Amino acid sequence: MFEQLNGSPLYARWAYPYNKGEGVKLGLSVGGYVRGKEHYLCNDGGILLDTNYPSPILAQPMTNPKYRLPWEIYVNAQGNRFVQEAHPSVDVREHAVLKQLHQRYWVIFDKQILEDSPPFVNGWSKEEIKKGFGKHHMFTSGNSLEELAEWSGINKTNLINTVKKFNINQKKGTDPDFGRTHIPLPIQEPPFYAIRLQGFAILVFGGLAVDTSLKVIQKNGKPIKNLYAAGEVLGKATFTGSAYVGGMSLTPALTLGRLLGQKILKFNS
Repeated sequence: MFEQLNGSPLYARWAYPYNKGEGVKLGLSVGGYVRGKEHYLCNDGGILLDTNYPSPILAQPMTNPKYRLPWEIYVNAQGNRFVQEAHPSVDVREHAVLKQLHQRYWVIFDKQILEDSPPFVNGWSKEEIKKGFGKHHMFTSGNSLEELAEWSGINKTNLINTVKKFNINQKKGTDPDFGRTHIPLPIQEPPFYAIRLQGFAILVFGGLAVDTSLKVIQKNGKPIKNLYAAGEVLGKATFTGSAYVGGMSLTPALTLGRLLGQKILKFNS
């Protein structure tokens, strides 16, 4: 049902397990319809335990440049960079991830970056990260970029060219493609490493269509008698469009629920 309402698979097992969409099913059963799934947006990635979706989350990466500037590069399955890794807008980074195949990408770095940079995985020490390679599905390494690409499933030729270009620009202190300024080290000392990140969502963007009185409506706009809806059953897109906004699941549920209660009370008095 998550895929039906979002147009995307449920990749991560992180949501409230008893939220099964019964409110949406109820509205659909009497002629309502769903809107908003075209606004689906994933986050900018987590490290999953495995590929048995929905998968438990193994760990969270430090992708927020406010807390840790990136030393690594991010590449997609084609082996190409696709976003400025240090872009200050999480919205920009999330939409960039959304455009990638299966909302998936890899963080690429080498031995020197692993040794010199702050740990990339939140709550993990450098030693714990090192142990992850050869142990966890999403951690791969290689003595060459060719080997790394082979084990990771990334386009080999493009990955080699991407790293080569990055190293040339790193030496110049520039990033003409994406405008990144924090590029302290090249990626050149084996072993080379890749951590696969998966964009995912636990929220549902599609939800029941209602009118301005919160009456559930049919596709022709006609309201269904005595049926109202408020809160997350309306879908995340109703409140935030194609974006995540903190608090914009809870606040509308409280506000619209109160307004609806007042309206019904007035109607019945």
